[in-house]
Amino acid sequence: MNKRKFLPLGLFAFILMQMVACSSIDCPFMNTVYTTYQLKQGEEKTDTLRDTLSVWIHRFDKTDSVVLNKAVNVTSFNLPMSYTNLEDSLFFCIVHEVSKEPKVCSSVLDTVVVKKTNTPHFESVDCSPKYFHEITDVNHTNNGINFIEIKNTSVTYEPKNHFYIYFKH
Repeated sequence: MNKRKFLPLGLFAFILMQMVACSSIDCPFMNTVYTTYQLKQGEEKTDTLRDTLSVWIHRFDKTDSVVLNKAVNVTSFNLPMSYTNLEDSLFFCIVHEVSKEPKVCSSVLDTVVVKKTNTPHFESVDCSPKYFHEITDVNHTNNGINFIEIKNTSVTYEPKNHFYIYFKH
């Protein structure tokens, strides 16, 4: 038999196998994981944010980035975690509307520091790097935030409440 006749067929089979192998890689679209803050009032009651809340994060390159902009009438919100920092510094700005006529507003600023560990999460050599986290501690100022309680320490792609946050009213 002539080997030249089978060369195109063999090459076609090889390319087809490579295409099938590459299509099985399922990299997640997002490689950032988020923490969920559930607003609480009292022991069991879910609270609703009546004031306006903006949150920004201080990044390692000494710039700030808004991660939540003017949230109001929400019972929970999600905030991203940094990939490899051992702690995330968040700034919570709560704007209270004191009266409507004339419109008078006051604001309070709280700093929240979330300490965590970072664990590389391997999906595939073809996927970008990902990190999961384990929350170890949370500290905050008490200007507008009364208390933050850690509910779930593991931060992965699985959506769950990581923090219960109690605002002052």
